[in-house]
Amino acid sequence: MAAIVTRKGSCVAYVGAASPLKKIDKLTNVYSFTTPQSQAGEIDVTDFDSEAKEFETGMIDNGEVTIVQNLVSSTQYSKMQTFCDSGTTIHFALFVKDKTGAVVVGRKGTGVVKSVNIEGAEAGDNKMTFTSTIRVSGAVTNITAEPTS
Repeated sequence: MAAIVTRKGSCVAYVGAASPLKKIDKLTNVYSFTTPQSQAGEIDVTDFDSEAKEFETGMIDNGEVTIVQNLVSSTQYSKMQTFCDSGTTIHFALFVKDKTGAVVVGRKGTGVVKSVNIEGAEAGDNKMTFTSTIRVSGAVTNITAEPTS
């Protein structure tokens, strides 16, 4: 079995202020993204009766999502910058699909856009991109289909 190859429509990102997300919340000109990097906390419960270090699992920290988009117009940049400036809690959904269009990875959650940075503003043959970083707040769950309405 071959690995998933990135091609048109293989990676899709949605960001919006309301849940459920709608087709209109689909981001355009996405160049790359990272899904939430979930990690359980660690609580040291070692005591004087312990024979070795002992740990319990703490709460899950779902980390951050980064979305890199080609800077084509002000529309997408302004959307993400407005979310950042306002501190609005946003909803996101990220999808990785195989060549048939079936969702292989789908993750959704909420968070706050904590930064929007423009890159590539240099002389020469460069493309301009912007990276939005979302700090995930709360649970991240699996999702199997893109919005249909």
